[in-house]
Amino acid sequence: MQMDDPTPEDPHLEPSKEASQALLLQFLRTDLDLAFTFLDTAEIESAHDPEHRDSALAKARAALQVVRKFQGRIQDRDRWSEINARADQLEAALDGFNTSS
Repeated sequence: MQMDDPTPEDPHLEPSKEASQALLLQFLRTDLDLAFTFLDTAEIESAHDPEHRDSALAKARAALQVVRKFQGRIQDRDRWSEINARADQLEAALDGFNTSS
């Protein structure tokens, strides 16, 4: 191995944990915001366009699945609690959504 070969510890090859965590949190917050927007869209379309409503609900559920999948990677307990609480709120709203229109 040559002296100038990069090693796994090379700080230029790996993003810092802080930057990685910041990007993860930004992604999850954005995904939750989008899911709530889909939920609002479903509510608006509920009486007028059941097909569009169902599509918006499916997208909100898919976003929730992604958040649940990746929230376990959050290292800070307070940030995990924040994301988990919003995901729980979204899940409850989805569970309570009335699609019998």
